[in-house]
Amino acid sequence: MTAIFVLQPKSTFFEIASTCKHAKSCVCRVLPDLPSTPPPQWRPLEINNPHTFGVADLPEGTDRGSPIALFDLFFDAEVMEQIAHFTNDRAAHAHPQLPSARGWKPTSLGELYTYFAIVVYMAVHREPSLAEYWSRGHKNAPTHKLNDFMGCTRWHQLDRYLYPAEVSQTFQSPFGRVWDLSELLRARSL
Repeated sequence: MTAIFVLQPKSTFFEIASTCKHAKSCVCRVLPDLPSTPPPQWRPLEINNPHTFGVADLPEGTDRGSPIALFDLFFDAEVMEQIAHFTNDRAAHAHPQLPSARGWKPTSLGELYTYFAIVVYMAVHREPSLAEYWSRGHKNAPTHKLNDFMGCTRWHQLDRYLYPAEVSQTFQSPFGRVWDLSELLRARSL
């Protein structure tokens, strides 16, 4: 089955149609039609790397063989603590106070490192659905050890409430929620 992307100019969504025999019933809306122009303050990232192609220009003393050292160049403990704080605030404001709702336990720096490690793992080891990372659907299914680090329900809670900005802000642009974080990452990339 092959997916075909169709942009409808007057629609607010991209349409995905399938070339299967039931093409008309396979149409679903997936992405909002975001503005095609970047925010007015946006500027492209300039990369001035004097090194030979393929050599990263890293700060002195950075362990090139350590994935966590490379991750910490962009998301150090201070940034992760801020994300944990904003995520906890968002969960407190957005989490339903219903008797049947699962309770929210505040997240921490270590738990966010685990969450992001699982996201990277998922990018490398692709599965058709998120549930398959925590279950064993059949005897030949791959065994993922994610339950040793974080349960499926908690991962979904963090994924739902993860937030990189103050909760009470209102944004003029869909990029507003990630603007401060993207500017920080831009500065650390130079």
